[in-house]
Amino acid sequence: MSEADQTDECEQWTKNGQLTLTNKVEIKDQDRTVIYKSSGWFGLRGKSIVTSGVRTFKIKINKMGGNGHDGIMIGVCNYNHTGVNYTSGNGYMLYSHNGSRYHKGTSINYARTLNINDVVEIRVDMDKKEVSFKVNNKDYGVAYNNLPNQVRLAIDLYYNNDSATIIG
Repeated sequence: MSEADQTDECEQWTKNGQLTLTNKVEIKDQDRTVIYKSSGWFGLRGKSIVTSGVRTFKIKINKMGGNGHDGIMIGVCNYNHTGVNYTSGNGYMLYSHNGSRYHKGTSINYARTLNINDVVEIRVDMDKKEVSFKVNNKDYGVAYNNLPNQVRLAIDLYYNNDSATIIG
């Protein structure tokens, strides 16, 4: 089985080399759970770079601030992006607030609003340069078909105590 086709090994979060910001985020449970300790957009990415084949990630939303479904974006980003967040254009995201797909500052209706305990599945097909999302096993189809050649799992958090866990 190639690295890009692996679903057995669970992905882990990395702090993007943002050593000056480590007090803003807690990563625990073998680097699979992230808890945000501040406010304003802050992004983390997965450790693995996906370059070919199909890779699936599953994220469980543990807690969201705001009105209970605001403030988390989940998806993929350009593999080498090291900015503070992915809302600026390097991310291909699903936005918890309204279920829209979000890229380069543009929000387009796509799925439903996300809630606490929802499981979001991100399916990356690098052979087709596509990413699609499922929420609690409901497939919303292809969200983007113009991915860069290398991507990583990505999450943006906004509210204090926003939390999510990689479960697959």
